[in-house]
Amino acid sequence: AERAERADRLMMMTMGSMSGTMRHAGALAANIAGGGPVQPPPPHESPSVMHALEEARAAAAAAMTAADQARHQAARERHERQAVEDELTDARDALAEEQRRRERAEHAAAVSFDDAEYARELLHEHAVASASAKVRSVRPNGEGPNVGEGSGASARRDPPPGVASAAQATLQAAAEAASLLEELKGGLRATLEQQRHLQQAQREAA
Repeated sequence: AERAERADRLMMMTMGSMSGTMRHAGALAANIAGGGPVQPPPPHESPSVMHALEEARAAAAAAMTAADQARHQAARERHERQAVEDELTDARDALAEEQRRRERAEHAAAVSFDDAEYARELLHEHAVASASAKVRSVRPNGEGPNVGEGSGASARRDPPPGVASAAQATLQAAAEAASLLEELKGGLRATLEQQRHLQQAQREAA
């Protein structure tokens, strides 16, 4: 902007000098046409002054070129800053999305943990109930368990298939949720690192 202002001032000075020269040329032509005496050019319009005027015009043109280059450079820098800001906005959006995914994963992990604890309690209660039933099946005379319908091994009750499979599935889901949470933490760290780099680039561009 400062270069452009200097170029404008030089152009105004140049135009003023050229206007004075044109006025003198017009007066000179009028004197010649009217038969009047030809006035010599004023001292300030000597060849040395004209040479200085040409140099001023050249300097003004160079200043205008420099001003154009400065404007193009400023436009390019604005474009680069806008690109960095857009990337930073994208990084913020990605960071927010990673945060939401992490929160969902933490919630899913907490729910899976609660389900796993509930499944363990069910298995424990079933084991206690099986042990109590085994004790009650012992004959009063102490001869051992009642094996009228099978061996002693068959008297031991295994957990119902539904409870066992549900407990296994719950534990598996809890493990998967924990693994997903670790992956999300890694992605969050990478996104934060990218955001720091973009912020540094934005500060350097500014």
